[in-house]
Amino acid sequence: MRKPIAVALALTLLLLLVLPTTVAAKTRWDLEGWRIDAGKWMDGLLFTYYEDDLVQYRLKGFGYDGVDTEILIRHDYQDADGAYGVDWVQDFFVGNQTKRTEDMSYVTTKVFPGAYFSVDSSAPPVETSNGYELQFKFIVLDAVGLKSAVGSDDIAFYWRAHLAVTDSPPPDYGSSYWNGASLHAHTSVSGSQDVPIKTPPQEGPPPEPCIDVVKEVSVDGGVTWDDANTSPGPTFLGNPVQFKIVVTNCGETTLENIHFIDVLYKDGSQIATLSVVPNKTTLTSGESDVIYVEYTATGCVYENVVTAFGVCAESDIPVQDVDSAWFHIP
Repeated sequence: MRKPIAVALALTLLLLLVLPTTVAAKTRWDLEGWRIDAGKWMDGLLFTYYEDDLVQYRLKGFGYDGVDTEILIRHDYQDADGAYGVDWVQDFFVGNQTKRTEDMSYVTTKVFPGAYFSVDSSAPPVETSNGYELQFKFIVLDAVGLKSAVGSDDIAFYWRAHLAVTDSPPPDYGSSYWNGASLHAHTSVSGSQDVPIKTPPQEGPPPEPCIDVVKEVSVDGGVTWDDANTSPGPTFLGNPVQFKIVVTNCGETTLENIHFIDVLYKDGSQIATLSVVPNKTTLTSGESDVIYVEYTATGCVYENVVTAFGVCAESDIPVQDVDSAWFHIP
């Protein structure tokens, strides 16, 4: 299991733009990180990352004029107490600026290191007064060609930063032991920018919600029940045909708004739909509910399909499950 970051992770991200002394930079720069809970790029607080996660970053350049040719990125690698922060970076490319709600996967024009720019990420961590920093550079080799390849003067530098994971004793703490407060970004063009990381609950990521439904059929008045998952199922003996629905909360979170849709098929054609009313609309972890429904059959092969729905009370994540039972008249 991934270990949650126990405190707000302090990762210093410093952007340095190497400028000629006689030319003033006109490009406006903006650093953003991907906020996973909100599904958008943010230059503010980011939620909610764990050890071994990759954090998406982009540095947007509005009206890139080609003056800035070396962009130095600095991540905190290890603090003074030995806790690791970002231990490596990857997925470097330059591309168009996506919408705020579109992450790196939505970039339509991607230019990778090569003729137009390179990435120098081979340098070992650099010691600072607060520990060690992981440093790498985007080096623009052909600004005109890069802008032409992207198709705009509004470009963005993209990469991912990996949050260290280790269960070793000190001094090799993983990123969950980081004792700082925020991730900072500074640029000689736009001034200081802070992109802090908000930490998750210490007990780890919330468990996934789960719902399980089982449909059984009885053709003998409820004396015996058959799971009957495959055609043709048991032989019909007399009306009504009875069905039993057993729904169970198979997760570790409470489920709300439990409801069902029950559909009856005859020789593959839908002939009836019943909105089944549960006895319990809320199920705690491990709790079950049993509901009985009846249909009148008039021949051929039947399939009864039930879909159970619910919503996690803690996260509003919807869940559903499907099961069916068959029977036939010879």
